[in-house]
Amino acid sequence: MQTGLRRFPLEGVNNARDLGGYPADGGVTGYGKVIRMDDPAKLSPRDIEYLCGLGLKASVDLRSEDEIAALPSKLCGLSWVEYHGIPLFNVGDGAWDALRDAETLGDFYVGMAERARPWIKSVLETVALAEGAVSVNCTAGKDRTGVICAMLLGLCGVKNEDIIADYCVSSVYLHWEVAQGRGGRFINSNASNMKQLLAHLEKEYGGIGAYLQSARLDSLYAEKIKDRLVTKF
Repeated sequence: MQTGLRRFPLEGVNNARDLGGYPADGGVTGYGKVIRMDDPAKLSPRDIEYLCGLGLKASVDLRSEDEIAALPSKLCGLSWVEYHGIPLFNVGDGAWDALRDAETLGDFYVGMAERARPWIKSVLETVALAEGAVSVNCTAGKDRTGVICAMLLGLCGVKNEDIIADYCVSSVYLHWEVAQGRGGRFINSNASNMKQLLAHLEKEYGGIGAYLQSARLDSLYAEKIKDRLVTKF
């Protein structure tokens, strides 16, 4: 089901958005293919019914084991959703140290790209193989989810300006968290964060596609992602 909606009118989460509508290589990213969202533990029964109507068939949860244990996803255990828990980090491992020690979110994103290539590869492979619409989430839907969505969009030839714009919207929809002062310096989605990551990938690898090749994402999976996301003109 393709609604043409960029942001979904859900009750329990604030940052649920479609990756559709961006110019890409040979077409435009299609609606109803990949949904990015914040904490799925907050989904209401009506939200779950709505997502079922959208044709959601798979959920990729990027939160840590501790986060998932404390607040299990409402999409886990549903008969019509294939649930995948693929945590970037767990407290005490190297990726957690990278977050703790990062001075800015841009630094963290670059560290994620350099230190978590197997994780990025695994998430993209899972998206490539999913049937129907797939959701990708973390807790706020902007950092771990933001990097993965940047990789998906960049692989499909979406311009950096659109990748950055898609990332920046999170701050608008998560204003309630900013108002409560949660997360300190990491509660923002400033353009400079994503610009730093994209500039790093361009300088060191020649762009997102070449970076993903260096991360050993097989060309078969890359083509499956393009076929999933891009509606040809």
